[in-house]
Amino acid sequence: MRDDLTTFDNFYGAVEQDLEAPDDVEALDAHICIGARQRPCTFDTLPEWCRGNSAFTNFRVRLATFLQETLPSTALPKGARQLRFKGDDKVSPIPYLSCILS
Repeated sequence: MRDDLTTFDNFYGAVEQDLEAPDDVEALDAHICIGARQRPCTFDTLPEWCRGNSAFTNFRVRLATFLQETLPSTALPKGARQLRFKGDDKVSPIPYLSCILS
């Protein structure tokens, strides 16, 4: 591995860079998200779909807590004091890749 690094350093170290030359690559400040909608599933089947991903442990309860703390109380269903999801409620998971380029 050391030989590979030495070869790499020798190759790129020999290339002279003109610091006064204009940069031919424009600066890009962007936030890019790429995703793919999956088939709808229920809260009960979501853990099977996301097996091995601890982020989805108790997802139904954690989502309800997050929404309840984030949304105003007027967004809750009429007469409800707290938000609860049932196991057969459907969700549409969208796995995505998010990149911030600068």
